Amino acid sequence: MLQKILTLFHRLLDSPKTFFVIVGLLIAQALWFALTVQYPMAFDENYHLGIIQIYAQQWLPFIQSNPPGSEAYGDITRYGSYMFHYLMSFPYRLISLFTENFYIQVIFLRFINIALFVGGLFAFRHVLRYMRISRKLTNFTLLLLVLIPVVPFLAATINYDNLILLIVPLFIWLVVKSDQDIHKSTLSARTLALLIALGCFGSLVKYAFLPIFGISIVYLVILWLRAKKRQQILSAIIASLKHEKPWVQFILALLTVISVGLFIERYGVNIVQYQKYEPTCSAVRPISECVQYGPWGRDYRTQQTVQETNPPHNPAIPLFVPAWIDGLLYRLYFAINYDYSNKQPLPLPFFTAYIVGVIGLIAAFIYSRSIVRKNRYLLLLGIVIVTYGASLFYVNFSSYVDLRTMVAINGRYFLIIMPFIFIWLAYAYRHLFTSLFKRRATSLLGILGIFVIIATLNGGGMITHLVRSETSWFWQSGPETTINTTAQDIVQPVIIDFKHR
Repeated sequence: MLQKILTLFHRLLDSPKTFFVIVGLLIAQALWFALTVQYPMAFDENYHLGIIQIYAQQWLPFIQSNPPGSEAYGDITRYGSYMFHYLMSFPYRLISLFTENFYIQVIFLRFINIALFVGGLFAFRHVLRYMRISRKLTNFTLLLLVLIPVVPFLAATINYDNLILLIVPLFIWLVVKSDQDIHKSTLSARTLALLIALGCFGSLVKYAFLPIFGISIVYLVILWLRAKKRQQILSAIIASLKHEKPWVQFILALLTVISVGLFIERYGVNIVQYQKYEPTCSAVRPISECVQYGPWGRDYRTQQTVQETNPPHNPAIPLFVPAWIDGLLYRLYFAINYDYSNKQPLPLPFFTAYIVGVIGLIAAFIYSRSIVRKNRYLLLLGIVIVTYGASLFYVNFSSYVDLRTMVAINGRYFLIIMPFIFIWLAYAYRHLFTSLFKRRATSLLGILGIFVIIATLNGGGMITHLVRSETSWFWQSGPETTINTTAQDIVQPVIIDFKHR
């Protein structure tokens, strides 16, 4: 009986149709959020829409000075993460031509964000298969992704994370392709131009992409320096450009010049003028205006309190790390309202993620060399994971030292590399089980996979929000409240929840 269940499990994961079931599951959940949860959704939806509306008043992506009444957005003249808002201003202009109904405008933009996230799923599938990751593991990874409670919530939110989630796998695919071409001494000008353009563009969508962009370029440069035919690689780039049609050469040159130019205009000028790639609000605008910008005002008031009270503080990393990991996981599995009031995660998916994740991270560290030998592209993914994770840790720990409290510990920041993390964890468990259980490793891995999916389904995805939400969290102008209350009554009896037992 057990063997039949395992065989069916592997067959389902290996089916090409399973991916489209996963996409359908994400769309269904995200549509429920988009159509029922009131504006603004918690992950800064009013912030992003507000800046989109400002960009909709002009055609160029440069803002010379903050318009009156925009103090709540902080400085928007020199901040690097503006490209999402600029691009989204065009569909906003379009929908505004047909209706002034704010509800319809919000829903329209939410639908576009869902489409971006779906595009990200397709891009992740493509790059993982391109790196020779099996279809079973790819489908398993993406299924776990869409069952994380904040994922469909984020997908339905007007937020730049949805665009960067599409850019990351596309960029990594270009890095992997460049890796292959360097090994074959066939690197093309087209691939190189697209890589640079997408890297610059992604950095302007969200500055947190910079570490991924930077370390990937370093990775490719090292590969080129270690190559025996370095001159041949350079000749291949020049030769490939000569073989392109004139109009393709023009487009590649234009794309490169525009993307690099915009990158330098923002980050290059910021470094020269403010000695930081992302200057603080008060370096550009008066403090009286910056305090009206939520994150900056919070940090400023907290710092003032710290300076006045000067409480004893031990900023030891060993004490910070477990609290940091706990905060990240908590905010991946909790339910949250627009006013940032939140409800605790449902126990089964949360504790499963916690236990399986921590053991997997330890195993990944122990077997890292063996994992890389299994698939050389996992070295790239590992470097990206460590670099990106270290950059977020540095930002969070620095804030902890300065403010003497933990702020902005958000697990959703890791979603753009979460499939890569899941792949590494899967390989880590494969090596761990092979080492411990020998011949029974494959069967036990299948049992663990089934357990993880079942446990995650018992509260994963939209279910956490549905069970934990209150009636005030939904649009009040239609039947949404009644529908969600009815759905709550149906779902709650079959969900394991210690809070209600």
